[in-house]
Amino acid sequence: MTDQEGGNSKRDKRRSHLGRWIARVVMCLLLCAVAGGIAVVVTLWPRTQTFYTDARTINESAQTARVRDILWQPPTDPDLPLDPALHDSEPRLSPDGTMLYFVRGEAGEGADLYTCTRTSTGWTEPTPLTAINTDFDEMGPEPSPDGSALYFYSDRPGGEGGYDLWVSHVQDVEGGSVFGKPINLGPGVNSDYNEYGPSMSRDGASLYFSSNRKAKPTLEQEVVLNDEGGLRAIERIEQDYDLYVTEQSAGTFSGAKAVAALNSDRNEGAPCTSPLGDFIYFASDRESGRGGFDLYRARLFDEGPGTPTPLGPTINSPADELDPRLTMGGYTLYFRTNRSDGDTLAKSAGLRLQKTTSREVFVRSEMTSAKIDWAALWKQIGPNVIGALIALFVLLVLLRMMKNWQGKKLSLLARCLMVSFALHLLALILFNLWEVRGVLASRFARGGPIQVALAAPADGQDIFSQIRGEFTNIAAPAAPQVETTAQPTPPSVKPEA
Repeated sequence: MTDQEGGNSKRDKRRSHLGRWIARVVMCLLLCAVAGGIAVVVTLWPRTQTFYTDARTINESAQTARVRDILWQPPTDPDLPLDPALHDSEPRLSPDGTMLYFVRGEAGEGADLYTCTRTSTGWTEPTPLTAINTDFDEMGPEPSPDGSALYFYSDRPGGEGGYDLWVSHVQDVEGGSVFGKPINLGPGVNSDYNEYGPSMSRDGASLYFSSNRKAKPTLEQEVVLNDEGGLRAIERIEQDYDLYVTEQSAGTFSGAKAVAALNSDRNEGAPCTSPLGDFIYFASDRESGRGGFDLYRARLFDEGPGTPTPLGPTINSPADELDPRLTMGGYTLYFRTNRSDGDTLAKSAGLRLQKTTSREVFVRSEMTSAKIDWAALWKQIGPNVIGALIALFVLLVLLRMMKNWQGKKLSLLARCLMVSFALHLLALILFNLWEVRGVLASRFARGGPIQVALAAPADGQDIFSQIRGEFTNIAAPAAPQVETTAQPTPPSVKPEA
């Protein structure tokens, strides 16, 4: 091998060694790139995180959060200066809790707004809001969050028709402040149908209310007597109330629109936003309720209300629950109901105000043992037991006598009488034992008897007891000529007695 060939061989070895190192470096870089890509993908891959939130400031992981359980107390009579004999209703407290607004009187009979003040010695005497009241109805007071205005609904002249929403602003005068002349919220909010139950959001930007503006006359007509004794035909109006919301811009409300997330094919009304602005409460007779009108609530998100849920059996019943209003930061709830006191299945003659407070609860287990009232039990089964024992004793004596008379000749009639007497004694024993078994089963059986209550369906009118109007349901003979007239204002539901 020449020197030149030896040099070429060394260069080839160095090149081969360098190539292997370059390949190794490239392979390492590729592996690092793949690993980095996998790490980036794993880091950016969407993951589900569960946390508790109030949709505003609270966002705590479900793994570390300690959640408290809240339940409503059984409803009781409220501690407000309201007089049921004067038909006081719809209480509304100012945001600071020092002023109470309410309605005195019945719908359709010139109901007025009243107010009283909380002092260190109690509530002052109620005084009418003379600057707002008229000979017509003024109802549903709703103070603004800053106390600078009072919203209400009324059927006074000057509106769009039916019941409209109005507002009275507080004006400073010498010696204090007074409510100014009421102003109609205008056609951007009101319609020629009924609007009622105003409720303002916490920030004062949104105003919720209920209206039947989507009501349409049905094809069915009804012939009734008019004042002159003649006949006329009226169209029935479907009283389907829904919830609406209007936004405030530059001090003016406009662009009212239906709240689709809360409305159903039945009636929704009496909306109420919580003092903290996180929930909206309302009444509805939708089919998912317990019967009649029930109270529901839905959480308010930035994008709108969530899914409504009922307040539960402590508040809702097969009767009607209406007109929810919250105080004490949303922990105390006032509402009206017509269920009889102590009986959630029965309806009373009228609506009465109730109060309930939400409280934090905990789980506690207790071991209890059954107690038997032996005196009462013996009073029920004692006569049957004694009767069965006497009948058994007589039967045994009779069987003994029949055994002793086997060698004697008895007539057929005597034998039939003996057998009949024995069978009657046996039946008497069985009947007494059956009665005892029934009493014991009713007292010690785990499942009680099934009770079925039949009730007429809700008429769907109680929620509109504050809306004046009448339906005429008097049938009349057919007339050869029927004059069809349209009502200028759609009829609303007549308050129940």
